[in-house]
Amino acid sequence: MKWNVLSCMFAFILVCAVAGCNRDTNVSLNLAEAEINLVMGHTHRLNAEIRPVTAEVEWSSSNPEVAFVNSEGVVTANYLGEAVIYVSCGQAMDSCLVTVIGQAAESITLDINEMSLFEGDTLQLNATVSPEDTYNRTVIWSSSDESVAVVSETGKVTALSPGEALITAAIDEVSANCAITVIDVPNVGDYYFSDGTFSHDLQDGETPLGIIFWVNEDKVSGKMVELGEASLPWGTSGYAFENYDRYDGGANTRNVLQKLHEDGLIEAFPAFEYVDSLNTAGEIDWYLPSTVELKQLYCAISGVKWVEDNPGEGEQADWPDTGMGVLVGDEWAANRDAFNARIEAAGGTILNLRGYSYWSSTSNNLDTVYQIFLHTGVGFMIIREGTNRVRVIAEF
Repeated sequence: MKWNVLSCMFAFILVCAVAGCNRDTNVSLNLAEAEINLVMGHTHRLNAEIRPVTAEVEWSSSNPEVAFVNSEGVVTANYLGEAVIYVSCGQAMDSCLVTVIGQAAESITLDINEMSLFEGDTLQLNATVSPEDTYNRTVIWSSSDESVAVVSETGKVTALSPGEALITAAIDEVSANCAITVIDVPNVGDYYFSDGTFSHDLQDGETPLGIIFWVNEDKVSGKMVELGEASLPWGTSGYAFENYDRYDGGANTRNVLQKLHEDGLIEAFPAFEYVDSLNTAGEIDWYLPSTVELKQLYCAISGVKWVEDNPGEGEQADWPDTGMGVLVGDEWAANRDAFNARIEAAGGTILNLRGYSYWSSTSNNLDTVYQIFLHTGVGFMIIREGTNRVRVIAEF
């Protein structure tokens, strides 16, 4: 058979029609994947088996805002959701369901993995989620024991009571932990026991030694006042000691006791003989408070805190060592009565809140010593030989 020019032209048009997918029904299309999950922001090329290979196919998406496909079959995941990607040629068609998902978190780390806190302290935990393109970056925070420590939705931990709690940061299927230990801290008014522990309440089997009236800035140390007291003279006039310290009654007392023992005069100073007997009987280093420490005690039993100056709410600034009273209203008197009730509950001798003053260890001469009334805060100087109240304190 011979082909003429007209026949050749007809054959060329027919082949082009088949290749261009205009009318031909013999083209077959088959996508290798019927369904895929694609992370938002990522791309993926769909593989189509096309017969004949010269056929030109068209790609389209049912929802380009979710997943867009270009003329090469490359799908771009734009937003969470679903879209059907079609490949077609004439009557031939196949499709792939594309589900756009967020990048799952692969790991989460905390900047702090363990920490000890005092009651009332806070700690900000920070979580790092990987990889960076993780779609869901909302960290869920939780505490294993909310009576010990709680955590906010932003990772701020608040210590509530002594114990241990595990703070967990979780996202998707991954998590990280921070072990929190809440340390018991002393508070003004707590009982201090012979084994070095403390509690707001009396404990069975525990021997109370005193009541805490001052807590230092470190929150774990402070001062307690003895449960008992004596009524004795300070001592004999005319002897010089290194005891003019308004703040450190311990140093005053040690200096006086050292000289009294060196000179064999301990019996001539009944207040210090009393202190010496307490220290000999136990392991606590009791001492006569300084003027400032008596003020700290007075403020504590009145329900406020002594400060040097610039008082805030619940604080009382220092006042002159003689001739001036503070905190003299009924409110303060009620607080002092409540403090005495705690002493009485422990079998101690209540503080005298009426007519007697209490010795300090502070003196600037050979004859008189500073004293303070614990119902007015008024201080004054009195001769050493006078009989007044001896109430010792100790650091813990």
